[in-house]
Amino acid sequence: LVQGDGTLKAFNLADDVEHVEILLTTQTRNMKAYIEILKGPNDDNEIIEVDTDNAYLHPFYTVIQAAEGCNTLRIKNENSVEFPFEAYVRPCEGVVEEERQQFNYGGPYF
Repeated sequence: LVQGDGTLKAFNLADDVEHVEILLTTQTRNMKAYIEILKGPNDDNEIIEVDTDNAYLHPFYTVIQAAEGCNTLRIKNENSVEFPFEAYVRPCEGVVEEERQQFNYGGPYF
């Protein structure tokens, strides 16, 4: 649970973590958050800004590729204290591509 008013939650990622899954959701409330992945003090930060009216109906999910070595993932709540949200973070294998990809160019969705 990430409370509001600028609360920051940090996750240290191990050396062997290549991809990270992130899910942000609330209980029928709006959400305003920043997601940052940091490599070091002199490195450029990668920032994702998330803003939604109802994160229960429209949760935010993404997979981020981490750089080699130790990284830190920070999630910051920019809303007021009355609007906390839940942050789920876990390492993942990444997107696996099939040998023969099939593309749908606007046809039936099956």
